[in-house]
Amino acid sequence: MPENFLTAFAHDHKKSFFELTVSTPEGPRLYGDMLAWITPATLTGCPAVVAPVGLSSNGLPVGVQIVGPFLEDAVPVQLAGLVGDLTGGFVPPPDFSD
Repeated sequence: MPENFLTAFAHDHKKSFFELTVSTPEGPRLYGDMLAWITPATLTGCPAVVAPVGLSSNGLPVGVQIVGPFLEDAVPVQLAGLVGDLTGGFVPPPDFSD
């Protein structure tokens, strides 16, 4: 399943969580809308991991969320490793620094 509906974005620490919006091609969306993608794994207690699958048109990493069966944490982790092997793994975006 998707891990989010947009790539990395600049964070605004001046507003509360409920006031924050993010820009999308369809217009601004509430920051909280991003929680929809973690909800299935969170509410069921299932393990989830994000595997890199490539880069967006602006060079930012794109991933896919892999949700595994309850109490089977190794399953999505192993699958994410295999997907990463196939796609070349995580590629840091331009000007990325730790």
